[in-house]
Amino acid sequence: MKYFFSAILLLSSLFILGQPKNGSESAMNSIRKIFNSYKQLSENIDSKDNKEVFTKSIKSLKTVNNQKDLLLLVDVWMYYDPTDFPTRELVEPIFFDNKSATLTAIKNRIKNKQKWERKDKAPYAELYSLKAALAK
Repeated sequence: MKYFFSAILLLSSLFILGQPKNGSESAMNSIRKIFNSYKQLSENIDSKDNKEVFTKSIKSLKTVNNQKDLLLLVDVWMYYDPTDFPTRELVEPIFFDNKSATLTAIKNRIKNKQKWERKDKAPYAELYSLKAALAK
């Protein structure tokens, strides 16, 4: 009987570990990869493929309550700005669907601003407008 339960436990753990990441996690990984690449290039352009993957990934997200993911989306909202790409239009519905968690993320982002970011300069200054819109 001991061997039977050990075998069941081993097989179930292998089954669980072998499962692919859920869609939300995979989408966030794609967004993170594209955004980090975009930041490194410091340009206002991005490839058509990246834009397509980014769009598909954002649209696949439903509920985002994880603070790390929301902080990434706040940074994306502020700084992912390839030419003729509707970043904010894609990301804002996620924020409004997850108002409470997003407000917490924005408060944390404001509290932990970068040295070069200024309250009177976009896009950092726009966080305050986003925060007010979400608080309504």
